[in-house]
Amino acid sequence: MEEDEAQILEELEFIRSLTSSDFVALAAITETRHMADCGRPSWTHALGSLNNRYQHMIIKTGQGLAGLVLRLGRWVELDAAKTYENQSGGDCPIILAEQLRAAAVFPLVTRQTSTIIGLLYIGKRKTDRYEQEELRLVKESLQPLATLMEKRTADKVK
Repeated sequence: MEEDEAQILEELEFIRSLTSSDFVALAAITETRHMADCGRPSWTHALGSLNNRYQHMIIKTGQGLAGLVLRLGRWVELDAAKTYENQSGGDCPIILAEQLRAAAVFPLVTRQTSTIIGLLYIGKRKTDRYEQEELRLVKESLQPLATLMEKRTADKVK
């Protein structure tokens, strides 16, 4: 289990360096019939955080960037070049707490069922947007992280 945690942190650091992100976070999403069985989805890992507020933030479907990803089932980007309020950034707690100017959230999906098992959140404080090449590189780097999350979830069930 500790080895899996180390590998997850290595993957997060790889993605952070790949995109020159100031902040990278990971949330585990577990689906059960009743969300009360597993608690609400929240951020479990973060690199580059200004504080630990992310640990107390709950992800709600449709709210903030992460909630939008859960609702749409695809990645979402926010940057300062577009109207902030129109992009759902005004109600995104991580953007506010981490003082991010650009952010993107990606779903981590299982290979077999395409079920969302996690969310990857990346953000920049100094730059207003992500380049398309950076976002493409992140999308290509998601599968190893998804595989680790899937393994971690399976280990917790055992």
